[in-house]
Amino acid sequence: MQPKIVKMDKFFIVGLYGHIKKQNELQDRLNEQYAKTPFSKKSKYQTQMYYWGNRNPDKQVFYGFESEPTEDGGAFTVIEIPACEWAVFEVNTAKWWDTGDKEVEGWIINNPQYQWRKLEGSNYLLEYWKEKFNGTQPDSMMEVWYPLEEHKISAHNKACPVYDNHPYNKKGVCPCGDVSQYIDITKIIEAYDKSDCMDSFINELNHISDEKIWFDEEQSTIYMRKNPGGNPQSKTLIGQVCHCKHYHHSTEHYPKYYCKCCAEFSRPMFESIFGENIELFMFKTVLSGDQECVTAVKINDSKKIKGVKP
Repeated sequence: MQPKIVKMDKFFIVGLYGHIKKQNELQDRLNEQYAKTPFSKKSKYQTQMYYWGNRNPDKQVFYGFESEPTEDGGAFTVIEIPACEWAVFEVNTAKWWDTGDKEVEGWIINNPQYQWRKLEGSNYLLEYWKEKFNGTQPDSMMEVWYPLEEHKISAHNKACPVYDNHPYNKKGVCPCGDVSQYIDITKIIEAYDKSDCMDSFINELNHISDEKIWFDEEQSTIYMRKNPGGNPQSKTLIGQVCHCKHYHHSTEHYPKYYCKCCAEFSRPMFESIFGENIELFMFKTVLSGDQECVTAVKINDSKKIKGVKP
């Protein structure tokens, strides 16, 4: 899933804070207060703002409308949203509210150019209910806006020598080769050909590979948890688990896109079955602070997904 990148000047949202678990109550309070003290809206579409991090539970969500700022918001709170670029995703409403979207999360955490911009020390995003919004109906769609900023030049991004000097980033080739050197891909193709659905294929795949593999039908994505590939005697989790000797001695955490090489390592295994139109990224990495490494393979050709209607 690729978002639209939109550049916006600063703007203001006028509304009310509420508790993340009391959003119906918040909506009622906003409607009642607006009926008593209306203000000029710049857009007819309501904005929902969600915060992450260690915040007061009663200020984890903010409902309101874009408006011009006033010196006194009266019964309302005025929030200034800084000028920045935004990643705008159109998502299915019910699916988003139920489980979020791993594709969206994957785009954010693996992007080599952008990172999630914070406000007052917390990550946040905006939801817009526009023309395609239809409540909880199956066809209801809404926009999710993630604020972006360029990765800063520091020890934790692409300007770091440990990233720039990695053979994959210098030459575009993994020094470890690829998975075809370790697994007979013809066996994987045979397993796919004789399987009547993705469940049976994944079951066969788990017998061929010694790594735990599962399939998320909603995300059209295969996940593969990598076995530890470091030194069991290492004093750090990175040294014990990470397969890449380039990072074994690291005591710092780095963004997940540093491990793009690790994801691409598995491309021949899945490209031979699902075609070139697949996306590989690291869903979890010990290098970024997770407790395990998990590769994600997004299948974009729905006709290749057995047992699932396109």
